[in-house]
Amino acid sequence: MEVDITVAPADLSSTCRRQVADYSGPASYATGGDAIDANLVRMAKIFAILNLTISNGTTVHHGWFNADTNKIMWFVAAGTQVTNATDLSTFTGRMEFVGQ
Repeated sequence: MEVDITVAPADLSSTCRRQVADYSGPASYATGGDAIDANLVRMAKIFAILNLTISNGTTVHHGWFNADTNKIMWFVAAGTQVTNATDLSTFTGRMEFVGQ
């Protein structure tokens, strides 16, 4: 396994901000991901988003945060990306944003 610790500064002296927030999915998911504005979580840059899981009470989707594009990509249980234009507005989740 390889680990790259250069993607964000180590949080040894409060150099990073951590913010827990509730997320609601978009009414029309776009292939490639849902854009996240760092200002919404009081940050200038997001390094990582932890606990990328959303549900509508019946179905669960798992996500991956692309720090290069600032987008969360959502995937169905089979491992494929949620289809373009899918309504995710009933899907919510609580996640932790890490950044500065």
